[in-house]
Amino acid sequence: MSQKNYKREHWLTIEQLNAIDLLVTGKTDQAVADAARNCFGSLYR
Repeated sequence: MSQKNYKREHWLTIEQLNAIDLLVTGKTDQAVADAARNCFGSLYR
């Protein structure tokens, strides 16, 4: 059984890093989701 090599081609986006920062500082999932909607409001409507 051969093992496939996993290679990450892309790093996290700025938005993803911002979401992680918010979660680490104690924000709720809802607060992070609201912040994401503010960045991408037109995508969620």
